[in-house]
Amino acid sequence: MLVFCLLFLIPFPVYGKSGVPFNPITDINWGEIEFTIEGVCFCPRIWGIEVGLIISYWEPFLLLDTSSVAFYSATLGTSVGGSSLDELGGKNNSSDAINLVNESTFAQSHAFLLPLMPWICNRSDYGTWWSEYDAMWQNDELAALLSPEASLYANKEMVMGCMADAIAANGGWPLDAMPWCVGSGGSAYPMTGHVDNDNIVQANATAAYRMLYKLNRIGMICDPFPLCGCMYTPVWIKSHYKMNVVRPGIRDVHPIGRATALYDSGLNTPYMGTLGSNDEFLWVVYRPATVLHMLRVSRGILAAVPVIIFLQVGSISGAGELKNDREPVEKVLEQAGILSETMTVPENSHAQEGLDAARQAAEQFHAPAFQEQLRCQMERIRGSESKQEQARASQKKGALTDQESVYLFLSSSMPEVMVNRYLIDIVRTGEQRIVPVLFGLPPGKEGKHLDADYFIRVLQIDPGCRDTPETPCQRLEVPFRINPVLFSRYSITEVPALVYENDQDAWSIHGEAELAYLLEKIGKAANSPALTGISNRLRGGQ
Repeated sequence: MLVFCLLFLIPFPVYGKSGVPFNPITDINWGEIEFTIEGVCFCPRIWGIEVGLIISYWEPFLLLDTSSVAFYSATLGTSVGGSSLDELGGKNNSSDAINLVNESTFAQSHAFLLPLMPWICNRSDYGTWWSEYDAMWQNDELAALLSPEASLYANKEMVMGCMADAIAANGGWPLDAMPWCVGSGGSAYPMTGHVDNDNIVQANATAAYRMLYKLNRIGMICDPFPLCGCMYTPVWIKSHYKMNVVRPGIRDVHPIGRATALYDSGLNTPYMGTLGSNDEFLWVVYRPATVLHMLRVSRGILAAVPVIIFLQVGSISGAGELKNDREPVEKVLEQAGILSETMTVPENSHAQEGLDAARQAAEQFHAPAFQEQLRCQMERIRGSESKQEQARASQKKGALTDQESVYLFLSSSMPEVMVNRYLIDIVRTGEQRIVPVLFGLPPGKEGKHLDADYFIRVLQIDPGCRDTPETPCQRLEVPFRINPVLFSRYSITEVPALVYENDQDAWSIHGEAELAYLLEKIGKAANSPALTGISNRLRGGQ
């Protein structure tokens, strides 16, 4: 009998739960990375001027999976341990007829760093995280040791305030002034896997947000900072992150706090999907980065970027390799399990300091300056309710709205004089939503090296000007996007080409013509007063 009982305690794989391991080729939204040439930088040196390019992009850097079954990882597509008597598994109590009153969800969570672009911006991020061995993830009371300020937000007023963050997040602007909210997901506290929501997709999204916040709090990841910096933020900045779900299905990238109802249709079917079991989720997290590429010091950096990406993609383990890599992970987990039997949570010697910190946070929140900032954010949200009226007014004035975008597709093979002319016209329109797009980085004359000086030349206002230490030439402030995905999305095979996108509709035109002419033609086809007005301004009209 004793032997029979011990058999239930032997770790075993969780049968019935399986999926396709993470695949960086298919699971990353490569169009979201989008290298953008923000402008030109002139740095004075002893020998003269050093010219550089300011480049920004969104970096996929972290994988977060949330699981209803302990030790199952949607990232690996399999279980790495567990027990039939294990009580660490997730739940959705609303599906239990005996416990309909307590409608809540619990999910374990695992974090894995995603080293796709380590040589572009090398930040001090650390290793993985398994919530099964995190006592604070299992217990709401223990979680208060890590976030004592949670008691400040456990009241009706603060929770109701999250409605403003939900409206903003669904519009694409999470409110950084409200770090205790995760938009439509509710509250970021407690930082545990317990979520009072019986919607499984929304609850798992909230659990993923909380794990992201927790990793910020404990210094496991650092927040983006200008020019490849790294800043630890115990109170996270939500707008610096966005994510997309890739298991059990793949959906588009969204900001922190967006309602899952906008993308969960058919995502979590009640049966085994093509990518994984239901109720087991995997999220890819992106953060922004800005790098200064000095042309005279490191000409090879940008040229190596695409090579770096694909070399790293090739180095990510496939399904077979993940199986081999699982053995050392299992050994680590086994050692952690042994240690967990003897580990005890010590008395919090910093309890008073925590209370003082919470009191200080409350004073900062109720400070007039912070309240004024919050009031401004609320007014901005209330102002978004009249978007339709603003859109109509903008159309009459010949200006693009937030729902409209214009992409001008160019190529480095085009004459630089022509590219420069287009860029000057873009500046003359005064429209930031008219964006020049290149398929890739311009090659050198022999096709072997990057022509980094290309952007210095085509952005120059006066082509005949020459930079000197005393008087550098003036450049156009027009961000370039390097995005082959946009070329594919709109089936661009000839350049120059102009694409006008209004919400879900798009129109395109191509041909070597003035920007005013292209805008006029596409404006008539799309019946857009805004494009017609912009075209008239370029031609000197009103």
